[in-house]
Amino acid sequence: MAEADDVRWWSGRGRLPLLVGLTAGPAAVEAAILGWTGNRSPLALAPQAAAPNPFGVFHDLRWIVVYHDSWLSFAALSVGAVVARALYTVAIIVVAWPPGRRRPGTRRLIRTSLAVTAVTALALAPWAAVTVAAAVTALSWFSIGSVLALLVLAVVLQRGPMAGTWWRGLPPPAVLLWVVATFAVLTAGALVVGLGPDWAAVPVAAAGGAANAPLWRGLLGTVVGRRARLPRLPAVPAVALVLLLALAGSGAVAGAGSRAAARPPPALVLRDGTEHPRQAVLYVGGYDSRYDGSTASVPDPAGRTSIPVHRFSYAGLDAQGHPRPYAAADTHQSLARSADLLAAQVREIRRRTGRPVALLGHSEGTLVIRTYLERDPRPEVEAVALLSPLTRPARAYYPPAHADTGWGIAAGWQLRIIFAVVNRTGGARLGADTPFVRSLLDHGPRYRDRMLQPVPGVRMIAVLPLLDAVTDTPGPRPRIPVVVVPERHAMDYGRARTQRLLVAFLNGMPVTPANGPAGAAYRVLGAAGAAWQAPELATGLNPVWQTDRGSS
Repeated sequence: MAEADDVRWWSGRGRLPLLVGLTAGPAAVEAAILGWTGNRSPLALAPQAAAPNPFGVFHDLRWIVVYHDSWLSFAALSVGAVVARALYTVAIIVVAWPPGRRRPGTRRLIRTSLAVTAVTALALAPWAAVTVAAAVTALSWFSIGSVLALLVLAVVLQRGPMAGTWWRGLPPPAVLLWVVATFAVLTAGALVVGLGPDWAAVPVAAAGGAANAPLWRGLLGTVVGRRARLPRLPAVPAVALVLLLALAGSGAVAGAGSRAAARPPPALVLRDGTEHPRQAVLYVGGYDSRYDGSTASVPDPAGRTSIPVHRFSYAGLDAQGHPRPYAAADTHQSLARSADLLAAQVREIRRRTGRPVALLGHSEGTLVIRTYLERDPRPEVEAVALLSPLTRPARAYYPPAHADTGWGIAAGWQLRIIFAVVNRTGGARLGADTPFVRSLLDHGPRYRDRMLQPVPGVRMIAVLPLLDAVTDTPGPRPRIPVVVVPERHAMDYGRARTQRLLVAFLNGMPVTPANGPAGAAYRVLGAAGAAWQAPELATGLNPVWQTDRGSS
C-alpha cells in the first residue's frame, strides 16, 4: 500500500513542491550571494537562474562574458555552465514530465540536453556580447537588439531539451505563447525585485524563480507528444543564420543614426516674451556629430527671436579663436582630449562675451562635459543641461586588443569581430577600441554612478528620453533635477516643451523633478529592463580601475 501511495505521489501533484523547490532554490541562492557581496545591481537576473531554455542559458552567458579574466577561465566557465545547465534542465524535465506520458530515458535526456545547451550557447554568444556593449555605452539600441534576437531564437529553441528532433521543424504554435509568457514572467520578476525593498530581495527572487515552475510544466505539456510541422526544415540553424545576417546588416541602422547626429542643433527660441538668459550658451554635440564651420553659433532659419548657441568643436579653435570644422571621426577621440578642447573654448567664449557660460550637452557631449567639470572645474561655467545623457555607462570592461588577460577579454574580441563585420556591410563607424570607448572602459568608476550627481557651484539639469530607461540599471538616485520626456535616445531640444524647460532653467527658474507619470514610467521601465542587461563588474575587482587616480 505504501509503495502504491509513493507511485501516486510521484505521478501526481506530489511532484509540484519538488519542482517549485528546484526553480526557487537557484534564484534565492544567487540573490543571497549578490546581497552578501554588496553587488545588488544584477539582482534582476536572479529569477532567470531557473528559466526554461534559452532564457536560462542567456542568464549564464551574461555572467560569463563579464566575469572571466582570461581565455582559460572563459573556456572553463563556458564548458562548466553548459554541463551544469544541461544537468539541471534534465532534473527539471524529469520532475515536471506530464503524468501518463512515456518519458525518454535519463541518458537520452542528458545527451539531448547537452547538445541543445551547447547549440543554444553558440547561437546566443554574439548577443550576450552585445549586452556588454550596452553596459559599456549605456545605449538602449544595443539592449533592444539583443532582447529581440533572444525572443526570436526562443521560438525555435525553447522546446529543445524536450523534443527528439529539436533542431528541425517548426514548433507547435502554442510555443510562441509560452515564449511570451516566459519573457513576461521574468520581466515582472525583475520589476518586483527592482522596486521592492532591499531586505526583500532574496524572498522576492525566490518567488520569481518559483514562477518558472508552471512555465516548465506548461511548456512540457505543449511540446511532449506533438509533431513538428515541416519536419525537414532546419529551423534552428536557419533562424540563427538569419539573425547573424541581421546583425551584420545593422550597420544600416547605425548609419542612419550617424546621419541624424550630423544634423545641426535647432535654434533655442525665446517664446512669449521670455527673458534672454544672461549666460553665453555652448552646445556640445554627440557621437558622430559634425560641424562645417559655416557659422560659430546656431541661427534660427525662421527668423524668430532666439538665443545664440555657440558650437563646440571636437577639432578645437583656430588662430582667431573660432571653432574649427570637424568630422564625425573627431568625436571618436578620447574624452580627456575633448574635455581639454572644451576647457579652451569655454575660456575663449567667456573672454569674448564677458558673460558666464552655460553648457548644453547631447549624448556623448554629456560625458565630455562631465569629464571637463571633474578634471578642470572653472568659475566660467554657471549652468549645465544634459540632454540624452548616458546615465550609467562603463558597467563592464574588456582589455585592449594587445592584452593577454583581463576581465571580459573574450567579450572584447567578440565585439571587435561584430563591429568589423557591421562596419564593412553597413558603412557604420562603430569601434570596440576607439579612444572614446577606451576612455569609458579605462575610467569606469568616474562615469558609472556620477553622471547625474551634482558639481559644486554649477546648476545642473538632466533631460532623459523615456526609451533610455531600458538600459538604465538600478544605481544611486539622481541628485540633480531630472525631467523625463517621451522620446528615444539622441533626442534634441527642438520640441517646444523642451525648449521652454531649457530657457526657464537658464533663467534660474526652479525645475520640477520627474515625479509625474513620465518619471514613474521611467522607473518602471528601468527596473523591468534590468532583467535583460549584463551584470555590472564589481569596481573593486578590476585592477585597471584601482589605478585610476583621476587622470584620463
